[in-house]
Amino acid sequence: MRLLHRTRAPSSGSRRATYAARVEFSIRLSAYLFVLLLVSGVWIGSVAVAPLVWLAILALAVPSIPLQSMPGERVRRGIGDWLLAAVASAPAFVYLALTWSQEFPYGGDQTYHNGAALEAYAFWWWLPWLGAIAALVIVVRWPQLALPGLILLALVSIAAGSALSFAGRYPGTLHFVAVPLRVLPFRSPLNVERLLNVLSIPVWLLVLRPLIVRRGADISALAISLFLFWQKDNVYYFTSGYLEPWAIVLLLTAGEHLVRFGPEMIWRPILLIGAAAMVKEHVILSLPVIALVYFPFRASRRERIHYVLTVAAAVVPFVLFFFVRGSFKTWRGAWPLVDAFSGEHLAAFAHRVQLEFGAAIPVVIFASCALLVLGMRNRAFAALLVAAVLDWLFFFTASVQQPWAGYPRTNLVPLAYAAIALGYVVERSKMIGVITLLALIAVLNGIVLLPFLRDATRPDDARNFFEHSDAPIFYPIREGLRLLAPNEPVALLNNG
Repeated sequence: MRLLHRTRAPSSGSRRATYAARVEFSIRLSAYLFVLLLVSGVWIGSVAVAPLVWLAILALAVPSIPLQSMPGERVRRGIGDWLLAAVASAPAFVYLALTWSQEFPYGGDQTYHNGAALEAYAFWWWLPWLGAIAALVIVVRWPQLALPGLILLALVSIAAGSALSFAGRYPGTLHFVAVPLRVLPFRSPLNVERLLNVLSIPVWLLVLRPLIVRRGADISALAISLFLFWQKDNVYYFTSGYLEPWAIVLLLTAGEHLVRFGPEMIWRPILLIGAAAMVKEHVILSLPVIALVYFPFRASRRERIHYVLTVAAAVVPFVLFFFVRGSFKTWRGAWPLVDAFSGEHLAAFAHRVQLEFGAAIPVVIFASCALLVLGMRNRAFAALLVAAVLDWLFFFTASVQQPWAGYPRTNLVPLAYAAIALGYVVERSKMIGVITLLALIAVLNGIVLLPFLRDATRPDDARNFFEHSDAPIFYPIREGLRLLAPNEPVALLNNG
């Protein structure tokens, strides 16, 4: 079976044929590279850091690589899709509303990400951002201009000076999207990213899934949503200023595409994962696994070359980021440690997982077993299983992560892939099994979720150290200021 080929227009010469030709033309990898590099901000000052990577980018943008287009009609969204999106997003929107006026959460990484977002706003707004949007529209409309656009981007990179930390320490894609929201009078600057992250859930269900996976509201999506988006820690992360939420929904879309279509249109999940890595970098670990599992060994030499070039296009933005990040902070902290598998560290991981899931642990075990069993029987799930294990091993053995064994943020990728397996099992169960499994997922997650939501109605410091032993920390600043006399001077000391 051919994985990559040119889409043949129907002999009728109808509008459908014209549309298919436009789809094939508009998804050339050069346009993908231009869009992803521009919005991630990794291009800023990167020519001086990694000139050879830029040469590779321009070389990849030269050939026109035929990509198989999506068959079938787009899924029309109905009332069921909107209801499912409302159910899936309800805990996150409720928590966001309850904590909208919270104190700023110090400790953890939210402080850094908010600072990076403000740096991105200072760089992009307003003229550069509008210019970037105009460039995106032009390249999407006329993809043949992507190569000149990349050359121009490289030249602008030289003039822009050195790389900036908002796109060098971590990818800056989310900050680019959030730029226009910062014009609005939000009470807290962190609420910009918080609102944007909550919106990733309905966007996954109402846009990404119907458009790419060709699936609307169904039992599988309901099971995934109840399992993933009703889990208390995920509710917290999807209402935070962290970068993970949008990367996770892109991985969900890529994973479901593999399960539904297998090797057909394999370029879609590959490019989705490449894009997800430019939102949160560590998800790149899934890309080599899936690329190797689906390598077309039996295809023609030409098709194998096209496949390699497609994978290279998905990887090269991250490679550029890899070198830019190295100019800010060494990657040495990511090196694995063999002694991470000590009894003490394993016990700390088990204890943290128990705290994370509580009563919902049986559902997590069931979903993990489903991923394991399906991975032994199905090619797509085998790829997801290996990618999940690799992501878990990275965080469990990385030297910098040793004090945070089992930290819920480091479990997000394996949990997302387990959610896909759980949705697959639920969808193929008999009606009584479907009802039982959905009820168990909702009830067991709800047992842990409801007290978590109740804490959001209490003073902010009631949620201190919810993430881990060091974050977040809500200082009662507003309450303290109310105790002061009018015009009394205030001295602030924060030693970190």
